[in-house]
Amino acid sequence: MRDHYLRFRSQALSARHARLLKVRSGVAAAMVVLIGLAIFEVEARYTLIVSFFLFVVFLILVSIHRRVRGMRELYATRARLAARQLALKKLDWDGLPAVEATETSDMNEKAFIHDLNLIGERSLLRLLDQTFSDRGRRVLWERLTLSRPGLAEIERRQSLTRELLAARGLRWGLLTRLTALNTETEKGFRTERLRELAADSFSQIKGVGILIPLILVQMLMLVGLGFAALGQGRPWMSIPLLLVIGANLYLRGRVDTGKAYRWSLSAGLELGRFREAVYILERFAKTSKPVLGNTLAPFRNDLSASSRLRRLESYGGYLGVRQNFIVQILVNLIWPWDLWWTQKLDGVREEIRTSLPKWIEALAEVEAGVAIAQYSEALVAGSWPEFRTSGPAIVARGLRHPLLAPDVAIGNDLELDETTRTLLLTGSNMSGKSTFLRTVGANFLLARAGARVPAKELIAWDLEILTSLSAADSLQEGLSSFYAEVVRLKSILQRAEGGAPVLFLIDEIFRGTNNRERLAGSRAYIEALVRTGARGIVSSHDLELAHLEELGVGVVNAHFRETIAQGKMSFTYRLQKGPCPTTNALEVMRGAGLPVS
Repeated sequence: MRDHYLRFRSQALSARHARLLKVRSGVAAAMVVLIGLAIFEVEARYTLIVSFFLFVVFLILVSIHRRVRGMRELYATRARLAARQLALKKLDWDGLPAVEATETSDMNEKAFIHDLNLIGERSLLRLLDQTFSDRGRRVLWERLTLSRPGLAEIERRQSLTRELLAARGLRWGLLTRLTALNTETEKGFRTERLRELAADSFSQIKGVGILIPLILVQMLMLVGLGFAALGQGRPWMSIPLLLVIGANLYLRGRVDTGKAYRWSLSAGLELGRFREAVYILERFAKTSKPVLGNTLAPFRNDLSASSRLRRLESYGGYLGVRQNFIVQILVNLIWPWDLWWTQKLDGVREEIRTSLPKWIEALAEVEAGVAIAQYSEALVAGSWPEFRTSGPAIVARGLRHPLLAPDVAIGNDLELDETTRTLLLTGSNMSGKSTFLRTVGANFLLARAGARVPAKELIAWDLEILTSLSAADSLQEGLSSFYAEVVRLKSILQRAEGGAPVLFLIDEIFRGTNNRERLAGSRAYIEALVRTGARGIVSSHDLELAHLEELGVGVVNAHFRETIAQGKMSFTYRLQKGPCPTTNALEVMRGAGLPVS
């Protein structure tokens, strides 16, 4: 409903904008005609009076037009954001914008990044990412991928999400203001150039006081040049010129105007967008919400952040006269323009040098929190996860896959405790084993990031998640998919044996070898894994592994099954107790038209 209203308002304002443009153009044309008549002395007095009146009307129309255009852009931006939120609620992938490709150093080290669909066309990152700055995107990424952040940090993240859900004005204000600044070619902003400002200086001299004598001497020089131009020059009048030249040589060796200019060119876009974001955060800096207030503390302690950034932006803009060499020479002849504004720029830089990194980090934290809050708000039938240090390692009720639409996703229950250390999952092809493993892992990552999860209930320990779901060949490293899986499984076992609280998710264990060796290797590996005390799920097509439950070592059987009626196969995708009593491989082959004996 809100989406339709915003689009209606945007269209109405567009129509009003078009009407005002026509009226404004008509008034301007009439004004030009009347001025022309006055020039030719056709009722000059009356035409000038009417022209002046029309000029006032024109100025009023310009003001109204500008305000309507701003409102139109505001509602259009809000409509786009509301449409995205609706697409997020329905999980309509076509309505969600694509995200930038993510390349980080930990992608090869953490298998779950690929196994649990954190990145890609249909991924968790695409659902969540509504950040604008590179640092905000990085903080969001770290929330999803950082191993065992600790219960205190998880609680802080969740509290921030809850508080941001209540702070709707902050969320939508920040998203609207920054989305409106995006263009087709320039989206978001990078903070590296801003950090360079805090780390580096443009001048070895503090303040503009040293330039005052230069300005006075430069004025004397201009007076002397004026007299010389009139043919009344005196020898002593060359002294100010020599002093100005000497002072410039001295000062320009200590004030790097070129560096300041290059920085202003490269960081101008980032600075403007960063200032817009800071302006929003300043307005909410005095919030009574504890976690949000602590996050915004850098702005509460320094409420002039946006005004200082505006001065920084303005001073950098004044150095833009260097783009025109002739203009640069003229203005510097009258006034030490480059030196003056570089000194002013460096003065503001020095003022904010220690605060700027804190502002960037605070914005990044809020951006990540807003992204997670937007997802949590859109989530249908979700709940807040709970993390504990005792009891079962995982208790889940009605757990659904976050990348499946709510009207098609099937919820399942899961409990991993002391008696069920390893859930041995068997089932037919396409019955839902791999999807269930990814469901558990993806929801665990969302919970750890501070988000609501698509489940009736989720209680868990703070576990390190380790996966082996989609090991593939590595041509560069000369690894077969089987050996790649062996390497992953070895890493999981070593982490578990080292005493780390581990949640392991292993799909079709040792799938790349023959039946006899796969069965022997799987049995030995699962027994070793259970002895470590780690918790997790292993799926397999080897029904003989079901006998591990009889040993009483902490392995419990569960399965997914299919039904075949009148030659048609269907799946319930419901997790059921015990080993799988059915198989369907021959039916799948027969259905695909392959010969089956």
